Amino acid sequence: MVKLRLTMAGVAMVIVGLGLALALGVLALLYGPTMLTVYAITGILIFILFINILQWLFGPYMINAMYHAREVSPDDPRYGWLVDVVNEVAEANGIKALRFT
Repeated sequence: MVKLRLTMAGVAMVIVGLGLALALGVLALLYGPTMLTVYAITGILIFILFINILQWLFGPYMINAMYHAREVSPDDPRYGWLVDVVNEVAEANGIKALRFT
């Protein structure tokens, strides 16, 4: 579980770093390298973090709205088997089972 959390944190840092590099590259192309000040870097980082937090907060709701997702119960005739499979995998890996949407 610790490895998963560390991997997730690493991926988040890579995403923020790539966003920063892209934004700094565009800023340098548009205004020259003299615009790459501490204020510009700080502002870009704050903007990227703000966008990532908004995506993290609203992403699940947007996905549910787009795909019309609904919760699956073990009694569901079409996808009930999926609940059993995921519960088995979660138990084998020592993590708690997820909600099925």
